Amino acid sequence: MKKIISLLLLTLSLGGFLEAESYAGGVFAPLLNYNSSYDKDQDLPTLNQLYEWYDTPSFLDLYLDLDQDNLRVFTQLDLHTDLMVDLHHDTFSNLPYIDRNGNFYMDPNIPDVGYIEWQDQGLLLSGGRRKIQIGPGAYALGLAGSAPYFDHLALGKEFSMKKSSLTYYFTAIASDRKAMEKVTKSGVGEETPYKTLFTHSFMWQTNRLIVGLSEYNLIYEQQPNLQDMGFTTFYHAFYQDYQNVMDELVVVYKAASDLQVYGSFIMDDYSMAIEDSDSNPSGMGLTFGVRWKHGKAGSNISDKCNSAYSHILSVGSFKDSPGKLELSFDFMWASKYLYNRDVEAGKFTNPMYYSWEYERETMNTFYGALYGPDTVTSKISARWNNGPLLLNASLEWLASGAEGIDISYEPPYENAYVLEGPVTHTVMFDIDTEWSLSEKSALLGSAGFDIQEDDFDFNFGFGYRRIMF
Repeated sequence: MKKIISLLLLTLSLGGFLEAESYAGGVFAPLLNYNSSYDKDQDLPTLNQLYEWYDTPSFLDLYLDLDQDNLRVFTQLDLHTDLMVDLHHDTFSNLPYIDRNGNFYMDPNIPDVGYIEWQDQGLLLSGGRRKIQIGPGAYALGLAGSAPYFDHLALGKEFSMKKSSLTYYFTAIASDRKAMEKVTKSGVGEETPYKTLFTHSFMWQTNRLIVGLSEYNLIYEQQPNLQDMGFTTFYHAFYQDYQNVMDELVVVYKAASDLQVYGSFIMDDYSMAIEDSDSNPSGMGLTFGVRWKHGKAGSNISDKCNSAYSHILSVGSFKDSPGKLELSFDFMWASKYLYNRDVEAGKFTNPMYYSWEYERETMNTFYGALYGPDTVTSKISARWNNGPLLLNASLEWLASGAEGIDISYEPPYENAYVLEGPVTHTVMFDIDTEWSLSEKSALLGSAGFDIQEDDFDFNFGFGYRRIMF
């Protein structure tokens, strides 16, 4: 707590001394909310609850944004309540919670965003903590912005050609050591808490078309070496132990100035008839989407509030300006053996470490495919951004297999391309709004519901956002 107070005072003191391109900022956003799915007897959160918690604005954000001469240094202190507080206590708020014994509950795993970035003449260098996504749309199979964040080092360089360009990207992502310790201790055997993901991509782009090829190499239970990085080689060293290698193809076509069509295909393994029955099973995934926009978007307070999404490192999509009206459809299929291995550390998962009533717990999120393998997902989204009103709405359908990432990864491998029964169907609807009162203040609103079999849950919220300085 002393460190947090010290950083808060430092941020406030720097606010008046920085030049126009660089500044200290603060955002206060108290919320009142209710979620009928929260249960006082619930032992651990669900994956959806974890994502919702990360996406809920914190009651106070303080940040330093130093941006001069192609170099940007950004760090943020986002003060969230403990995740347990939302699930176990009827606080109906994102404000700090103090129990009857005077204990103060706040998430210690901060910040969600903090990085250094250099961009100049097509060269990109990035290091720190932020969201990363390879490919466009709401869903991505390799690296997806749905994950809370990645601790990373990234390199990108664009090479100009006669009527096109070719861009190379390399990214190294490390997993939380304490989270991995929790994961491996719960497993069987002498697993060690090492997990490192290396990715590299080539993206060829014209005015209308992007074609990208990426490799993802997950090294587990070993400290990686130069061969594991494989800066420009695809599906390399697939015979090696302690690694999980996947390749992905991404295609984006800009059919018109306001219409974009995109898709991707990822392959972990492909089991041929000539292989032994105990060879790795087929593991594949597919996405498809279309996005249409109209008009020029207005300005809103959220653009100035430095959410994790506003700092996402996006690889391989057209960086169009937002439209006044945007409509999109996205589809994703992730087969049941995709991302999997016979040991916990080898799975294509991104373990997160979070606070739970002053204890530390671990939950698996995913590098890609926000709901993991053994799923089929479709989503319709709409966004209106004009004048003082910003509105986002989405309707999503999710079909989930019975075991997901925990399915048995041993022979006989059966029905690799179908969901593992019994299949669970979920319909999710969400809407959130922002109404700007001035250049520095806005009213916030949100509502939604989930329908799963015979279960119906709903949520709603109302709040106020103020840019303090």
